[in-house]
This record gives sequence, structure tokens and C-alpha cells, in this order.
Amino acid sequence: MRIICIILCIASLSPITSSSSPYYSRSHHHHNSESYSYLCLVLGLCSGSSNSHYSGDKLTTVYQWKYLNYAYDSAQQMQTDYRTGNLVPRKPAPIDVDVYYDRRFGHQKVFVTSPRFQAGVPAALGMVVLDRNGEPYVKPYPSWGWHENPARCNRDRIVSVYRIEIDECDRLWVLDNGQLDENVICPPQLLVFDLRNDRLIHRYEIPRDQYQIDSTFVTPIVEVKSRANSCRNTFVYAADCVANSILVYDMSKEKSWVFKHSSMYPDPDWANYHIAGESFDIMDGVLGMALSPALSKEGRKLYYHAMSSDTEHWVYTKDLQNQTATENAQIFNTYTGRRGTQSAAEAVDSDGILYFGLMSEIDVACFDTRGKYGRNCPSTDIVARNNDTLQFISGMKVVRNPRGVEELWLLSSRFQKVANDNIRNNEYNFRIMKGNVEELKKGTKCQRGGYPGKETTARGAGPVIFPDNNRKR
Repeated sequence: MRIICIILCIASLSPITSSSSPYYSRSHHHHNSESYSYLCLVLGLCSGSSNSHYSGDKLTTVYQWKYLNYAYDSAQQMQTDYRTGNLVPRKPAPIDVDVYYDRRFGHQKVFVTSPRFQAGVPAALGMVVLDRNGEPYVKPYPSWGWHENPARCNRDRIVSVYRIEIDECDRLWVLDNGQLDENVICPPQLLVFDLRNDRLIHRYEIPRDQYQIDSTFVTPIVEVKSRANSCRNTFVYAADCVANSILVYDMSKEKSWVFKHSSMYPDPDWANYHIAGESFDIMDGVLGMALSPALSKEGRKLYYHAMSSDTEHWVYTKDLQNQTATENAQIFNTYTGRRGTQSAAEAVDSDGILYFGLMSEIDVACFDTRGKYGRNCPSTDIVARNNDTLQFISGMKVVRNPRGVEELWLLSSRFQKVANDNIRNNEYNFRIMKGNVEELKKGTKCQRGGYPGKETTARGAGPVIFPDNNRKR
């Protein structure tokens, strides 16, 4: 048994790793292999580390934590945060993930968010870095200074971030909701960083008349209309799950406006969550959003849903880009079918396949958007299932790697344990996982050409065109 544990601990020196220490100081992170093996045995880090996934291990665990650790510049800095309550172990909860493949240097940057919806979270956004033992830590992005003293509302600040998005122009979009303990204490803002040099290149503070005192901006979706003029022709769609609205930002005009619709509200019948034997209540409105591939002349669709609901909706982005249409309820559409459970994050691949997590079933589902949406529909299927690793998928992205292969990245956060304040130090609670999109779809109803009677356009041959099935005004 000791031999098995030591082997697993050595294996954990690869990016599939665990975390045992509460912080990582660049000047205090030396562990010899003997003491590290001992820690693995004593703390039980060798248990629960297998990746037994549904459908042939198609999802791979990239990083995993028992609780989130930060890369401090020194032990003194960490101790100060701990003493002042800025760092409370087991309070930080990662929510979202996105990855940037830097083709210049052949490496990747993995970003993680940890919003400050409760005290004890020292940084709301960071990059995953590894210490000398290969253990993952979160290094605040772009630096510690952006995250310190958030209540002061400094100009260069990041207060609280649920989700982020990296676009095709090498830009990281950060939706900072300005919240501490569920109250907006700084103006919410959109920040844009150039990932080639990690410099801030754009900032937009959301006007005061476009958010409430308890507004919670949770999800940004970025649509680049043209790469000309430094990609300035870009729109952002930002979900506010408390005000039950979608804010639209036109980067070229540096102007925003807000849409509200009944489809963005939570359903009280779905306010109670049951995940892996635990329950909690939350009434979150619109949260999950994803952008379709290019369509015909109608343009692209924004898919969206309230987290506390079992319905899915869509709207043409060309209608959202029309500021005069904010009172037009006819632009919003609802699928007639239902999921039968709640869902948080979602993402779309280049074939128009929508991926989303299922809360109660603890699955990753897919939906061929050419067909009918809903439980047991011929265009909906399951691509991954694991009762341990896929609890509460709060972050999801489809990313194309340098080889041109699409990958599904997701973050499972076991949020039911965060909500109930019963995080266990001897269990892996947070995971970043990825899988090859084509492999995930293989053999399912979402496989390209797998939906009866429909045809898809081969990748790279032009836009994928979908009929407006289940259109309901």
C-alpha cells in the first residue's frame, strides 16, 4: 500500500496534482521527495485521485485542489492576509476557467476566477502556476496590486469576478462585478488585457443607471464582429443574475444598454438544488450563456438560461446590438422542451453543439442546436458522467488548441459544499478538466451528421446553418 501511495504521489508531480499546503511562497516552497511522500500518506492525498470517467476516460483532470491555494510573494505576505482575515482557508471557491494557447512560445496560460461573495478571498482572478513539486497554485492576475484593498476602489482594481472570456484577438475580458459580500461597493467594469504582454488595453465602467445595488454580473460573452481596427468592432453580452438582465456593450462606441425579459428570471420551482446527497437554495437568474457559430444572414444566436430553471432560450445577437430594441419582447425565444434539472455554465463548439452541466444527474450533456431541445429529445445526449468529478460544473469553454483541435474545458466546483460550508480537507473539491470535443461527441446523438435527416457543413467549408426549430415567441 505504501508503494502504491508513493507512486501516486510521484505521479502527482505532473500537472494532475493535489494541494496540501495553504499557500505557496516563492522563498519557502522546498519539499524533499521523502517528506512529500510522507505528507501524501498522512493527509490521504493518494486516495480519490483516479480518473474513472464516463465513455472511455474522455475527460482528463488537468488540475485539482482540496482547497484553493495562492502563490504569495512571501510567507510574511501570506501571514498578514491570514491575520487580517483577507485569507480564510476553505473560503475561496474557483468558479470559472479559460485557457490561452500562446503560439509564440508554445505554452498555455490557464486562468481561474474566485469571486468574493464571502470574506477571506485574497484575489478574484489568477493564473495556475506550479511549484517545484508540481503542485498547482493560483497566481493573482495581472499582479497582487490589482487585488489588494478592494474596498478602496482604486482605478487599477479587480474586486470580484465570476467568469471571464478569452477572444480570438488574444484578449482576456474580465467582468468585475465590484461586489464584496453581495453588495456593489465599486462600479462594475469590463477590463480587457492583451495576453501577449499582460497589459490592460481597455476599461469600461458600467453606468450607474444600468445596475442595481445588489446586481451580480456573472458571465461575459464576447462577439468579435471584425478583426480590423484592432478588433474594436466587438460586442459583449453580460449576464446579471440578480437584476435578471443582459447588458450589451458596444466596444467601438464605448456604450452599453440593458435588456430585461421574463425568460431571464429564475423559476421558484427550481430554487432548491440536490447534488450528491446535499441540498441548498439559491434563486439565480440568467447565468449560463453561449454564442452560436456563424449563421446565415440572420447572424449569430446567444443561447442563455437562468441557473435556477430548467428551460433554455435564445436571441439573435443582431437584435441585442440594436439599442432601440430594448423594449421589444418579441426578439426572445424559448425552446419548448425542458432539461428537468438546473444548469450553470454552457458552451458551443464550431458545429453548433451546445454543452452544459446537469446539476442533479451530475452529467455533461450535449444538444445539437439543429434539433429539438429537451430531456430525452433525439438531439440531446450525455457526453460525460462521473458522480465524483463532475459535481456542479460552474465554468465551461470550448477552446481550439494549436493543432486546430477543439477542446472542452470545464471547472467543477462542488458548490453545494461551498454553500453549506462543509468543504472537507481530505477530498478533492475543485477540478479543471478537458476533453477532445470530437471524442466526446463520438457515438452520441450530437456527433456530426448523427442527427437523423440533417446535414452539417464540414469544418472550414463555410457557416453552419440551422433552422429555427422550437421557435416560441
